[in-house]
Amino acid sequence: MNIAFIFALLGFLAYISEGGVLLWLHIKPTGYHPIRNAVSDYGVGPTHRLLRIYLWLCNLGAVFLTIALIVGLRVPPIPQRSIVFLFLLVGVRICLSLFPTDLEGKPMTRTGILHYIFAVLTIGFVYTIMAQLTPFFQARPDWQAINRILGVLLTITTPALIAIVITMWKPLRSIFGLFERIFIVSTTLWFLIVSAFLAISLY
Repeated sequence: MNIAFIFALLGFLAYISEGGVLLWLHIKPTGYHPIRNAVSDYGVGPTHRLLRIYLWLCNLGAVFLTIALIVGLRVPPIPQRSIVFLFLLVGVRICLSLFPTDLEGKPMTRTGILHYIFAVLTIGFVYTIMAQLTPFFQARPDWQAINRILGVLLTITTPALIAIVITMWKPLRSIFGLFERIFIVSTTLWFLIVSAFLAISLY
């Protein structure tokens, strides 16, 4: 069996599981509000292990998908800079899982500052990967079936990213969580669809 197919399938399963854990975090009675609170807030309190599992699944998906892309797409090969960003994403997400955030209104700690830095890097790397690989996939004749949906997801993600930056401003923090979730859902769908289509095309 094609090794690239196996890794693409594993990536798809990791992203499906990631989405399930994220949904469960929002169904559980945590006291956090999906519009006001950042997803990182689930890392403080009884759901901290669940958030760590979510981040690990994100990383497994990225690792499996990266291997599948390297092995499965050789003509033309995936851009090397995208591979670098994919591995950087894995690295900063590992760090993100190790340093919990500071809740809104609580004193800023060194751990919280590190979490904030790694969270910003994670968002930046995810968006950069999408922005680089969407036109790469759209240029491939064999990927035409999903090129429109990848473009739509990138289009949704761009204003969501801008809104995340704007709502970091304290007077607008009460709606930060809404735009962060729009960003997370649209980017997760992008990676999920890419891994699914890659697995189908390699089967």
